[in-house]
Amino acid sequence: MNSLYDIAAEYREIAEKLNDSDFDEQTIADTLEGMSGDLVQKCTNVGFFIRNMEAESEAMKAAEESIAKRRATRDSKIKRMKDYLLNAMISTGKTKIESPWFVLSVCNNQESVVVDADSQIPEGFMRMIPAKYEPDKVLIKKAIQSGLEVEGCHLARSQSLQIK
Repeated sequence: MNSLYDIAAEYREIAEKLNDSDFDEQTIADTLEGMSGDLVQKCTNVGFFIRNMEAESEAMKAAEESIAKRRATRDSKIKRMKDYLLNAMISTGKTKIESPWFVLSVCNNQESVVVDADSQIPEGFMRMIPAKYEPDKVLIKKAIQSGLEVEGCHLARSQSLQIK
């Protein structure tokens, strides 16, 4: 069976030959219509294949979102349980509990800075984090459509395949 690429190339080639010939328009139209059967069938089959892949992709996306929610719930529960265990050990004065499967111990972490009020910190202890600039395409499009010229930009219309 010929590929869509082969069928389309053959169709274009014959269309060009027919346009360059002395045949009348009706003969050309009838010939191209007769040839379009394979092309239409192949395109339809590819369309079905695309639809199937889109459905699989949507199912994967839904599964990913579901798994991400479950994982976030699990991680949250882990944190709550660790906090619960830590508070219980601290309140009872137990700093180490040994079992055959693992050792639980209360550890002192390194000191870290806690910022209570940004506005009270002296300027010498502040750093400048540069802003990230990127084109605002919505604003640029509106400007060009209203007649302004935006250097380094232009509007272009692309094409896409729509399957309804």
